[in-house]
Amino acid sequence: MDQPSNNALKRNSAFLETPESGRRELTVLSLSLRGFARLAETAPVTDIMEFLGAYFGQLEAMSAAYGGRFVRSLGDTVSWVHGLARTDHATHACHTAIELTRRIRLLQTGWLARALPPLDVDIGISTGLAVANDFGTDTGIAVVGDVVDFAAHLRSLNMVYGTHVLLSESAIRHTGKDLFKIREIDVLQIRGRPEPVRLYELILPQQYPDTGWLTEFGRGYDLFRAGLRSQARLVFQHLAEIAGDPVSRCLLERCTGPRRRQED
Repeated sequence: MDQPSNNALKRNSAFLETPESGRRELTVLSLSLRGFARLAETAPVTDIMEFLGAYFGQLEAMSAAYGGRFVRSLGDTVSWVHGLARTDHATHACHTAIELTRRIRLLQTGWLARALPPLDVDIGISTGLAVANDFGTDTGIAVVGDVVDFAAHLRSLNMVYGTHVLLSESAIRHTGKDLFKIREIDVLQIRGRPEPVRLYELILPQQYPDTGWLTEFGRGYDLFRAGLRSQARLVFQHLAEIAGDPVSRCLLERCTGPRRRQED
C-alpha cells in the first residue's frame, strides 16, 4: 500500500501543532441515533440510505459552520473532535451538541411523515489528552486516547438515564458553565478507572417547558448522595410526576433498590 510522503504528512498535520509529547488536550463528542439499529433491520433500504445521506450531509455542514472535525464510523455512530484549532473546545462541543440535536430532529419531520419509527439522539462529551493526526488520505483524521472511548461510554449511558447529552467532569472543568444549563446526575465507579466518575447532563433548549424544578432536583440529589434515600425518594417521585424528569425516575428506582456502585 502506498504511504503518504513526509511532506504530505507535514502539510496535512500542520494545523494540529502537537506538543513534543505527541499528545494534546482535545474534546471528543460521540454521537449515535437511538433506535437506529432496530430501524435498519425493518425499514426499506431506500429509506435508510436516504436518511443516512441527509444525516451525514448535516454533519458535514455542521463541520463547516461550527468547526471541529467529524470522523465517520460504523452506521450512524460518529466521533467529533474539537480542540484542533481552538482552545475553548469543550464549550464549542456543547454548542455543537445543541445544534446537532436541533438539526437531526428537523430531519425527523419528514421521516415521521412516512410513518417510520422515531429516532432519538445520544451524545457523550469528554475532554482529555489524545494523539491526533491527519494522514492526508481518505481515512481522514485519526484520534487515539482514552478520551475517545470514554466519550463513547458516556454516549451509551444516555440509555440508562433517559438523557440526550452527558458530559464528563473533565469537560465540565473546561466549559463556560454560564452558557448552558448543566446538572450533576450521578457518581459511578466505572470498571478500569481508579476514581469514581461524576456524570453531568447538558439540558437542551426546549427540552422541558420549565426548568425551575432543577433547584429541587439539586436538593434531592444532595440527599441521595448523602445516603438519605427515603428523603431523596420523595423529591424524585415528585419531580418524576410534575416534570416528567427521566433522571429523577432513574434515581427513584435506585432509592428503592440495591446500591449500584459500578458500571461496566
